[in-house]
Amino acid sequence: MPNGGNGVYLFQWQKRITGNWVNIGGANSQNLNLGILYETTQYKRLVTSGGFTNTSNSVTITVVISEISNNTIQYHGSYDNQLIGSIPTGGNGSYEYQYLFVIDNILLGWSKQTIALLKSERLIAPPRPESYRFSTPWSTNKDYFDLLSNGTLSYAYERGIPIKVYRRVRSGTEVSISFSNQVIITPWYRTSNNLEDVLENGIPFSRLEDISETQITNIISIKLYPNPTSKLINFDIGINKFAKVRIMLFSIDLSVNDIVFDNYIDSKKVIKYHIPNHYRAGLYKYKVFVDNEELKNGTLILKR
Repeated sequence: MPNGGNGVYLFQWQKRITGNWVNIGGANSQNLNLGILYETTQYKRLVTSGGFTNTSNSVTITVVISEISNNTIQYHGSYDNQLIGSIPTGGNGSYEYQYLFVIDNILLGWSKQTIALLKSERLIAPPRPESYRFSTPWSTNKDYFDLLSNGTLSYAYERGIPIKVYRRVRSGTEVSISFSNQVIITPWYRTSNNLEDVLENGIPFSRLEDISETQITNIISIKLYPNPTSKLINFDIGINKFAKVRIMLFSIDLSVNDIVFDNYIDSKKVIKYHIPNHYRAGLYKYKVFVDNEELKNGTLILKR
């Protein structure tokens, strides 16, 4: 409780997340009930009495969003075409989901007239295949029920072309993102190695006759330790394909913005980063990109 003035005190609490201080509506009591916080915030109190106003010291409440875990998906077969996802843990308890699909070696946009022309020219190989990527909007639906509503996905599925699927989960204002296991949907399909089948249906020559319906591969795992840290940080990257990995580390005020790693890897690798002496103690953000796609980010606590 303050003293001085005329003994009658008016209170106004303010907060700052980034930028300027703003009044908190209805926060006019001696004390402030913060409730549940989802982002790091500064607070201070203004007291007015007898025509004088005094501003308190400021207090920073640091919020660290925990890593998201238990993020897995399953495919429910060729009859209902449903992708079912687990309920994650971690983050702030509120989640948004995005499903991503990748199709390799699919023939898109080739008309029957073009195919007839190709065959008349006695070509013995199909046109160059394309890679197709499709992502759903972020939503609160943890499952994906309408696999064949997208025309290209349906095109690939009906021709037995494998469809790679994974799910991203994000949580919190200081966003934590998790990358699920990858499911490869390989519908049962029977075909011959006939050029006409290849050209009209987009089926590669190497297509096998009987393929199991699904297979699951954990293609990427990304871990950061120790956290908090004072001198050294380890980025533990697990990957089963040849890909370019980029790791960025930056401070909240952007006074530090460094590329920790930017190179190709093809297996498990622990990337060690010795934190420079000019880094001040505090909160830092990190981002991990695989083949130019952001797959993980989070908060690092640096102690000195």
